[in-house]
Amino acid sequence: MIPEAHQTESVRLYEAWSFPTKWECTDALLRGHRFNDSSIFYYHGRWHAPNLGGPWQEHPRSPIIQENPHIARPAGRVVVVGDRILSFEQDCFPVYGTKVRSLEITELTPSTYREQPASRSPLFGPSWRLWTQGGMHHIDSHPLDFHQWIAAVGGGRHIGWPIPEEWQRATC
Repeated sequence: MIPEAHQTESVRLYEAWSFPTKWECTDALLRGHRFNDSSIFYYHGRWHAPNLGGPWQEHPRSPIIQENPHIARPAGRVVVVGDRILSFEQDCFPVYGTKVRSLEITELTPSTYREQPASRSPLFGPSWRLWTQGGMHHIDSHPLDFHQWIAAVGGGRHIGWPIPEEWQRATC
């Protein structure tokens, strides 16, 4: 597991000693910057480091995205499906975590990187449900089988925000 640890200016790797309640930090993969929402993934036989423990190096194209509040901040774990790599990004316009978008990484080598939108529209965003009214900011998806997936998502509602009339429903 790699939890958010930007306050420590590191990307920390944790191992489960007694899943899901006991975890231990086994390594700091990167140090020296405020890394936000880090995600690593295994693709074509590599972690983009000699092994999971590193040494890790910043990709020569990093930072990949700058000054685009619609896709510059990750929104969860990168998912590899066959030869496809899907990345989820927070749409932080006009505020943090308004929506979640998906991108497909179409080229990834130790020296190159390319991506394109995986869908035209955001995957999800604010809705009439109380816990999503302030927006949606994370997804962690897992395949159940070839055609079905399950996902945990993160949303929020700012205390005191009124419920917009168009989001109100009498029943679910």
